[in-house]
Parts: sequence; C-alpha cells; structure tokens
Amino acid sequence: MTSDEMDRLVDEHFKAEASGDVSGVLATFADDIEHDTLPSPPDAEPRHGTAAVGDFYAMLFSEIVVDSYRSVRRWYGTDHLVDDGVMSAKAVGHPFGFDGRGRRVTFRVLHVFDFVDGLIARESGWPDVGTIGEQLA
Repeated sequence: MTSDEMDRLVDEHFKAEASGDVSGVLATFADDIEHDTLPSPPDAEPRHGTAAVGDFYAMLFSEIVVDSYRSVRRWYGTDHLVDDGVMSAKAVGHPFGFDGRGRRVTFRVLHVFDFVDGLIARESGWPDVGTIGEQLA
C-alpha cells in the first residue's frame, strides 16, 4: 500500500471510532484481524477475528465517547503505519478501571497498524493510561 492509501484507511478507521460506529471500525479490518490494546496482562493474548474485536469496540464505546482524534505524527513502512495521536473523549463508564463520571479526558495514543490486501490486518494501541488516571483521579 502507498502511504496515501494507508492514511485514507486509518483516517476512515479513526472517523468510525469518533462516531462510536462498531460496524464502521470493523469495515476497515481484515476478517482475521489481530487486535490488542495495552495495558493488558503480560500473558494476555490478542483478540482474533472481527467478532472478538467487535465485542471489544462495543465495550470500549460504552466506556468512552470519543470527541476527537488528531494525528500528531506518522511513520510508514512497506506494509505498516505507526500513528502518534491525541484523543479527546468523555469517560462515561470505567475506562481502564477509572471512574469516568462523564468527565472529559485528553491523552496520547500510539497505534501500530499492519496491512494486508488493502485492509488493517493487525492493530495495537497504547493509550497513555497514566495521563487518563491523573485526569480522572
């Protein structure tokens, strides 16, 4: 994929996340998607397949409502993209174990995407949980 093609797909992915659109997020993934979000236990296995990943996003969207996502910087390889961005959201549940109570949070997120056949085949996300915790303390 070209960097422009990667950008279009990842931007579509983030737009669906900002809309809380599970189906839209899943449309950017290959059927055999591998997905993980940290922090997670050291022995935790990534999620596999759109059903498991869809369940994760449904849970995530019940915990936070994304207001906006802004990419700060991107790095490209032949079949991958690394995105460093800033997310603003309302914590409506207990994201990452913190009591949200409808408060707003803004935090950095590092994403790594791998692509196969024009779709996202793997996504790893590292939200800055320390900053989220400070804002919700």
